[in-house]
Amino acid sequence: MRPDRIVPLIIAVALFMEHMDSTVIATSLPAIAADIGVNPLALKLAITSYLLSLAIFIPASGWSADRFGARTVFRAAIAVFVAGSVACALSSSLTDFVFARILQGMGGAMMTPVGRMVLVRSISRRELVNAMAWVSVPALIGPVIGPPVGGFITTYASWHWIFIINVPIGLIGIVLATRYIQDLRAEKHERFDVTGMALAGRVGANIAAELGTMRVTEQVDALETLAYDKYAYLVVPRVLAGTLMFPVVTALAVALGVSAGYFTSLNLLDLSSAEFVKGLQIFYKFKDIWYGLVKAASFGAAVTLLGCLQGLATSGGAAGVGRRTTLAVVYGCEAILVLDAFWAVVLL
Repeated sequence: MRPDRIVPLIIAVALFMEHMDSTVIATSLPAIAADIGVNPLALKLAITSYLLSLAIFIPASGWSADRFGARTVFRAAIAVFVAGSVACALSSSLTDFVFARILQGMGGAMMTPVGRMVLVRSISRRELVNAMAWVSVPALIGPVIGPPVGGFITTYASWHWIFIINVPIGLIGIVLATRYIQDLRAEKHERFDVTGMALAGRVGANIAAELGTMRVTEQVDALETLAYDKYAYLVVPRVLAGTLMFPVVTALAVALGVSAGYFTSLNLLDLSSAEFVKGLQIFYKFKDIWYGLVKAASFGAAVTLLGCLQGLATSGGAAGVGRRTTLAVVYGCEAILVLDAFWAVVLL
């Protein structure tokens, strides 16, 4: 099979496995709960923990691939996902099961963006549209067929096989990735953006929870009854605040880092102020600061906008608020990943 077919197929199977596992346990919760001795409702935490783990670790995937190589990270992601699947099958308590799902989510978070990055960097532009179609279809089908597949396996075998079946698929994926996927990595290693990763989850979740609560308690309906535009009144101010505050926080973090470096250089390394400034000029350029502020502003706008939209789309009481909060975190982290790649192309 041609490389422009086999590489998308490898990535598609991995993504299908990851996306299906986000919903596959939905119809198996009663059987799992009975086996490990907990209330089925408590196992909703297993679904939420998997989605949150995906959201938290997705922003780290691009940096990891550039730093350690796409093939290395993709194989490691599959290995971690398989290890999490085995841990899920061996779980005997709710705590074990939740931690195993978090481990699964860590592996899944690395697979999706790194797989797409491999396609973009290794497939010719003429074949890229077809290759992306191969990858997109499993991502759409996986969450849909997850519940019926989980119910079928649980009914005619055991819920443990929902996770054990990932093991041979994952091992085959590691072998094929080793053979066919190039070990792509960036020539220049960037520092990991811890601030951006932390702000993405925190801000998006808070806004979604706030507006979601207003929606389910009918405060948004009351505003509409009074002829207020909910978008102008609730969304626009928050998006503007996010767009402005993300660069401010970024600038503050840079200023604190430079200040700490200055006092460390003077007091511990016995450098003069002139020597410190000279070294700073070597490593920091004005364009780097401008680049960071532009990225931060776009991150703030995207995260707050997605948080607002998820909050306003809330329904179903407290459970609905929890679901929309989780989705706000996931979409916010994915938006940062996409925007970071976009600005890397535009500004560098």
